[in-house]
Amino acid sequence: MQNKQLEELITDIYRELYKNANPPRDFDQMVEYHKGTDIPYWMEICISTEKSDSIMDSFLKGRRLTPLAKQKIKNTVYLGVSPRYCD
Repeated sequence: MQNKQLEELITDIYRELYKNANPPRDFDQMVEYHKGTDIPYWMEICISTEKSDSIMDSFLKGRRLTPLAKQKIKNTVYLGVSPRYCD
């Protein structure tokens, strides 16, 4: 996968995570609103670990990626701006 494709995949995962979070949010609107600030906006929103894992697995299923590449994507999402876990 090319870097641009990986970025798009990770952004799509974030969009789905935030759509299914509590409270639900539009990821693109949040990024635009908080652009240039140091406010950790993702810390106000939570999602269950089970739901988060399910969403990531659904995005990665069927892609021609090695298990290591899939885990790297998951780690990037976990360590990035994903909603915090509330369970």
